Amino acid sequence: MIRFVLTIEAEEGQVGIDALRWLLKRLGNRGLRCIDAYEDRSSCLEISNQVADEFQELRAAILEERVQKKWSSRG
Repeated sequence: MIRFVLTIEAEEGQVGIDALRWLLKRLGNRGLRCIDAYEDRSSCLEISNQVADEFQELRAAILEERVQKKWSSRG
């Protein structure tokens, strides 16, 4: 199994969460799945609370989808 690690950064003034959602959906359509996603807090960029909250929601949705697929494959 091969794993890839991406570091993605939105351009200044852009909200990257929508682009990240789009990217993850496209990867899923190609047979790739997101194992984990997290926000790199070591960045010197200041992140708004709204964007941070949206990212946490996206991460939770990814993990929930993964659990659901795991359970449905056992049935």
